[in-house]
Amino acid sequence: MNASANATTPGSLSYAQVALNRPFTDSFTYYIPESMGEELQVGSLVRVPLREGEADGVVIDMVDAPSFKGRIKPITRHLTPEYVIDAELIDLARWLAEYYFSSLGEALATVSMVGLNEVSPKTEITLGLADLQFWLTHPHKVGPDGQAATVGHRRVIETLLAAGNPSLPVADLKEAASVGDGVLKTMIDRGWLQRGERVIDRPDDYFPDGEPQSSHHIELTRDQQHAYDQINQPLHAGRYETFLLHGITGSGKTEIYLRVIEEALRIGRSAIVLVPEISLTPQVVSAFRGRLGQTVGVYHSRLTLGQKYDLWRKVKDRLVRIVIGARSALFAPLPELGVLIVDEEHETTYKQNETPRYHARDVAVMRALRLGGVAVLGSATPSVESLHNAREGKYHLLRLPERIGPHAPPVMTVIDMKRHVRDGLSAGADEAMLSPHLREAIERRIERGEQTVLLLNRRGFANQIICLACGHRFMCRQCDVPMTYHKTIDRLICHWCGSKQVVPQICPECQATGEIKKLGLGTQRIEETLGECFPTARVLRFDTDSMRRRGAFLDAWEKIKEGRVEIILGTQMIAKGLHLERVTLVGVISADFALFLPDFRSAERTYALLTQVAGRAGRGQVPGEVILQSFMPQHYAIDSAARLAEKQFYERELHNRRMLQFPPFARLGAIILSGEKEDMVREQAGRLAGMLKTLAYRPNFKQIRILGPTPAPLVRLENQYRWRILARGKPPQLLHTLLRQGLAEFTHHHRRSQVSLTIDIDPMDLL
Repeated sequence: MNASANATTPGSLSYAQVALNRPFTDSFTYYIPESMGEELQVGSLVRVPLREGEADGVVIDMVDAPSFKGRIKPITRHLTPEYVIDAELIDLARWLAEYYFSSLGEALATVSMVGLNEVSPKTEITLGLADLQFWLTHPHKVGPDGQAATVGHRRVIETLLAAGNPSLPVADLKEAASVGDGVLKTMIDRGWLQRGERVIDRPDDYFPDGEPQSSHHIELTRDQQHAYDQINQPLHAGRYETFLLHGITGSGKTEIYLRVIEEALRIGRSAIVLVPEISLTPQVVSAFRGRLGQTVGVYHSRLTLGQKYDLWRKVKDRLVRIVIGARSALFAPLPELGVLIVDEEHETTYKQNETPRYHARDVAVMRALRLGGVAVLGSATPSVESLHNAREGKYHLLRLPERIGPHAPPVMTVIDMKRHVRDGLSAGADEAMLSPHLREAIERRIERGEQTVLLLNRRGFANQIICLACGHRFMCRQCDVPMTYHKTIDRLICHWCGSKQVVPQICPECQATGEIKKLGLGTQRIEETLGECFPTARVLRFDTDSMRRRGAFLDAWEKIKEGRVEIILGTQMIAKGLHLERVTLVGVISADFALFLPDFRSAERTYALLTQVAGRAGRGQVPGEVILQSFMPQHYAIDSAARLAEKQFYERELHNRRMLQFPPFARLGAIILSGEKEDMVREQAGRLAGMLKTLAYRPNFKQIRILGPTPAPLVRLENQYRWRILARGKPPQLLHTLLRQGLAEFTHHHRRSQVSLTIDIDPMDLL
């Protein structure tokens, strides 16, 4: 353990072990000032001195005396004194840190609902009558001090008496009594009114509940009933089990979630529901609050710190028993947690891209295991890993093979775009990316008052800016990736580091003028094209750029739900879980996008995205149609999605993974070395890979193979050159042991290296 120096050691004060939100392997010892002695406890958030500055951390232990001699500094500040991280979450953070190679402090900052921040309740000033008995027994013309009451004073008195003399907020009292600040100030100065303070809630901005609706009128199908019964058995027994709920789009997975949670509440347990995108949250919250009322809370990264804190208070007071949200909602400290639901479990957004790089689906299963709870992983397109786990008996597979009601699967059509684009480009038409077949289908929906969903999984207006005279491409100055042109702000933006550039009039390479062209596609460009092709149609663009404003998701959802848009254009955000009964047509502008990425999951991602977005069509009374535009219609991922050939796709993909010895047939650990000096990064990557390979030659590590080092596919990001080493093998404990030993040896010899290490266990991509 490390000690902070240059302070006087306190006599009999207690000491705290503090895990800092820094990449340190050790905790630090500080003494507890007398002023904090009564309130500080394990799980408290604190600010402490560190070298010449300060750092935030969590108290993980408290002792009467330190385990070493030396001067120890005091804790500087107790952050958010009411807030404490539960013991169960501290234990889970220890597992997170161990499995995902982070420090304990970083893991604790992740599991904390408010991070390691200072936050307090929101309060407001209230006013009430100071001497209620006097005003009840005397005329309201003269006060207790003998001074006369004006007409305004009497209105205030009568308003408070009529309401039973509650302490009313100042604004409410002014409005109810029709008085101004001066009247209230005079009454306060005379002692007629007394000030109070009350805590007020910062609502989550989502739909309020009506009266909770009963589920008894909804009749479950035979498959739904079977799934519900199977999940209920371990729930009632308090026994851990994980279920993979494999139901096609529209098969009624949400109703099973609701029934299971209702039953959990009935027997005194609570629940967490994870969704892959914030864009899904409004619909899910509306459905759950409509059934379960304000016992449903919402948590995700777009909430303010104050809203998160208020939700924690409601959870602590047991006013909220169900928490819905994106990845971070997994760590809600609900008491008697019994059900963890991961909807669309296959989605890569459940993977955290910062340390600790956890996967929410896998941590949900681990949390259920530790609590004796039930984990339900739902998807129409389960991940290859989850399906393999079900086949191996680790998960209990439940199937929902049919849509609810009379809704047939949508009619699927694949358009080979090579000829259409060739003909369109020769004519100079942007409309080339909308095939005649798709344009006609959109026109029919507009005429019939139906809605169309168009998917293009690429933001911006154009993703290739090139000089036609010399071929110069405009790349990010900090990253080796092309800049994307965003027409709404007339700037080039790097989607990796966020840097912006103006589009020059003169090529910086050959000095040619008028030769810089914007090529490629993005949602902004398609939005413009749609405006030209369908001038009367109302188009809503649904992507990260258009949804940045707080409340934008809710506004967009209201417009879509009320039928105030005809065409919904977006990225993968619109492909996941939305139930839109007016949508009868889904068009995929470019079904091949993910296939061009240098990643072993590209086929799985393509198949899942196409199948998911196809499921948005035909959920109402009108049959659905799906049009997939592709330059590679023969690829097995696109062909399988178009033919609804699920079994064939998974068998082909599992065969490929088995041949390559990639997940689920082996575990992966990726190490990215990065730094400003490319030669140093390459050299350090070689040294580390050599150490790991030397370890892998030992007999006890013969199941582990070290691949690399190689330049990462994205070799430079934010002025950092990147090289990658991949460790592959099984079982995971052996992989962790080898990596831990190799990294310990490497860091021992290269403590002052200018090269950074990032460890990603179970990576979702290899970019």
